Amino acid sequence: MTREQTVQDRLYEEAAGEFGAAVGRLARVYEADPEVRRDLLQDLHVALWQSFRSYDARCSLRTWVYRVAHNVAAMHVMRQRRHRGFVFLGLDDLERLLDLPAHRGLSAPGERYQEFWPTTRPLTTHTAPAMVLSFEP
Repeated sequence: MTREQTVQDRLYEEAAGEFGAAVGRLARVYEADPEVRRDLLQDLHVALWQSFRSYDARCSLRTWVYRVAHNVAAMHVMRQRRHRGFVFLGLDDLERLLDLPAHRGLSAPGERYQEFWPTTRPLTTHTAPAMVLSFEP
């Protein structure tokens, strides 16, 4: 094992330990089908591991993980969109979505995002993760 591989493995283990749960939540935002979601989650972890070959610490580990995860998941959505067909909504529709009876009264990051994330399903690939990540500490 080369030194580069050791650093890559160490960075991946640190990132997976610290941000693995958040990456899993992000996968749930991007993919509703549990079987396809497992594949997406695996793709996310492979991409993260591969990405650490070029990680140069110009940004935080957190930023790197979310950037890589978002890029992989967004590409997944675009591929699925071509196959399944799906209409995306933008931020302009967010107020209407949040006014649904099931989501009235949800306040801030302390609330359980599980009650909120189904609302993000029709949002764009850039809006949904931003909403979910707003629940991260």
